[in-house]
Amino acid sequence: MNHLKIFQRLAVVVLVVMAGFSSRLSAQTCPTSNELTITVIPEATITTAGATTICAGGNATLTATPAGGTGTCTIQWQSSTDGITWANITGATSTTLNITALGATTSYHAVYTCSGSGCDAITSNSQTVTVNPDLSITANLANITECIGGNTQLSITTTGGSGSALTYTWEQSTNNSTWSAATAATNATTYTPSSTSAGTMYYRVRVSDAVSGCDA
Repeated sequence: MNHLKIFQRLAVVVLVVMAGFSSRLSAQTCPTSNELTITVIPEATITTAGATTICAGGNATLTATPAGGTGTCTIQWQSSTDGITWANITGATSTTLNITALGATTSYHAVYTCSGSGCDAITSNSQTVTVNPDLSITANLANITECIGGNTQLSITTTGGSGSALTYTWEQSTNNSTWSAATAATNATTYTPSSTSAGTMYYRVRVSDAVSGCDA
C-alpha cells in the first residue's frame, strides 16, 4: 500500500513537470531577420550636346547629361577623327568637356559606367566640332575713278570662317592712315561710297567672325 502511494505521488510529479515543459515550448516563437528592400531602377542613360563650328585653333565646350544607373558611376569622354576609331581623352571624366586649340574636325561622345548589378556601360550620342579654315577675303577691292555723282559699288567675297556669323565694318580715310566709320555704311559685303565732291578717299572693310578661333 505504501508502495502504491509512492508511485502515485511520483506520477503526479512527472505530470506536473511535463505540463510545465509543454507550456514553455508553446510559448517560444521562431526568430525572423530584418526586412530587405530591393529597388530596381531604370537603365543608365547619357546624352551629349554642344556640336559647333570653329576656326583652326578655336575652343569649344560640350556637355553630358547622365541619368539612371546605381552604384559608383563614372563618365569617360572619347574622341575620334573618323567616327569609327575612338580613344579615351585623358582626364576627361566630368559632365563638361572643354576643347582648346582644336586643329581638325573631331567627333566626341561620352561613356557612362555604373558599378551596380545589371548596369551596362552606355555610350552617348556623338557631337562633332567642325574646324573651318581661318577667314580670308578672296576678292580684293579695286581702285575706282569716277565723276561727281558716280555710284560705283565696292564689293568683297570671303571664304573660311563660320560663313554665318560674319560682321562687315566699312571704314574710310583721307590719308590712308587715320580711319573712321564709312558714311552710311551697313553690315554687308557691299558698300557704295559718296561722290558729292571731287577728291580722293580711301576705303577698307574689316570682316569679323563671332566663332571661336576665327580672327578678323
